[in-house]
Amino acid sequence: MSVRAKAGDSSTPVLGSVPDSASEPASVSVAELGRAITRRQWLRGGLTVGATVALAACGAASPPNEEETATPAPNRPGPGQQPAKSGSPNAAQAIVIGAGIAGLAAARALVDGGVSVIVLEARDRIGGRIWTNRTMGMPIDLGASWIHGIQGNPLSTLADKVGAARVTTDYESVALYDQKGVRVDEAVVSATRKNFAALVAAVDAYREEQDGDMPLAKAIAAVRGKIASGDALHRLDFAVHTTIEHEYAASVQALSMQHWDAGDEGAGDDQVFPGGYDQLLTPLAAGVDVRLSQVVTQVQHSDDGCTVHTQGATYQAEQVLVTVPLGVLKAGGVAFVPPLPARKQTAVSRLGFGLLDKLALRFDAPFWPANLMIDRDDAQYGRWAEALNLQPVLGKPILLCFNAADYAQKMQSKSDAEAVADALAALRSVFGVGVPEPKAFLRTRWGADPFARGSYSFLAVGATPDDRDALAEPVGEHLYFAGEATHRGHAGTVHGALLSGKAAAVAMLAA
Repeated sequence: MSVRAKAGDSSTPVLGSVPDSASEPASVSVAELGRAITRRQWLRGGLTVGATVALAACGAASPPNEEETATPAPNRPGPGQQPAKSGSPNAAQAIVIGAGIAGLAAARALVDGGVSVIVLEARDRIGGRIWTNRTMGMPIDLGASWIHGIQGNPLSTLADKVGAARVTTDYESVALYDQKGVRVDEAVVSATRKNFAALVAAVDAYREEQDGDMPLAKAIAAVRGKIASGDALHRLDFAVHTTIEHEYAASVQALSMQHWDAGDEGAGDDQVFPGGYDQLLTPLAAGVDVRLSQVVTQVQHSDDGCTVHTQGATYQAEQVLVTVPLGVLKAGGVAFVPPLPARKQTAVSRLGFGLLDKLALRFDAPFWPANLMIDRDDAQYGRWAEALNLQPVLGKPILLCFNAADYAQKMQSKSDAEAVADALAALRSVFGVGVPEPKAFLRTRWGADPFARGSYSFLAVGATPDDRDALAEPVGEHLYFAGEATHRGHAGTVHGALLSGKAAAVAMLAA
């Protein structure tokens, strides 16, 4: 999922300096990017150590020229807003809280079904955790980036509708460096790949023998010594971080041993959008009444309908759909009167909400190899373990660096200067002291973002997939919920969020 832009917001990207106008990026074929496998296939076996990033982007094609595009700008609602209920500007048959893809998908379905809808969005843009930033002169997805499993995926259909170019991701194009800055031989990488697959299988067998839940880390600790030793064991630990912890945006201490990998596997390859993920928002938002900068503070619900309070207005509706991120619900960002049922409150409490942050660094010229992923081991566990090479994607020398789980939490309190300096020190440990200062940079801090409070959900110790169902359950016939955290099969994905929004709209139309 991607990030936002608002003055004073700690999640706002910081542009280190103003880059020159970017020319059209060069086109790269799928064949040039190599053989592709899905992220889940890579995670469960046949994997290359350190190549999975839950919110990374890669691909090739020229981004659209925003000034010449006939359709509305992706991060603004389209024209033709439908009239509100009863002639009141703040009343409608349905109110949707949140203009991420779950909320927009639901609003689209409701409007198409003849329902008057108002969408209330806290930010000054639509998209939620889909955020394509163009301040470097090219589209860079700072949140959501991938279609995971393109076959039968509604996002593929939506992308076809808007003519969005896509490129298949090659998770095996990786250059891995050890703590001394020496590139690891492919034979060693292959051995680590096999060890990791063996580890996952051993953890599967171990949990079958357990009656209750525990941290995934405990199960790993119980079996890891039987699979590798010495340097091979250290590389196995590195693989655990760059696969599991980056995939789920959570530490193995926080992940449920029993349910960490619960969910459905998408069919087909994973793909990204060289022109930006936000292209998919345009058809969903067109003609929908979206009210930006409306921070919802309270939802009153009863058998007679709902009243929604924002920081500056009050709205009335027969039905309300809540699509705010799980992190916002966990933080109590929206008050419900009366309180939500105990089952739903328990689900909010037990489900985890992870963290994966990005730092985009633009240089004058590449100093790294042509591989898609640049991975490096570090004495500090999890420190700047992965970077995505955007040179073959956008035709510009940009590294998109990642931190996840515990190290991402540690970096939340660091200033932009400290974060950039830390990332450069990591790069210089591999590529030498000659690594220059970046020409520009963009940084995310999802955990400090008051409208997200993290990146995406995971099944924490003690949580089960049933908690996702409980979170999705409506409260009576007037209060509904959607979002990636509510989708049992595809949580943590954009298509899971979209499907949840559509399902909620179906239920609202049928009520």
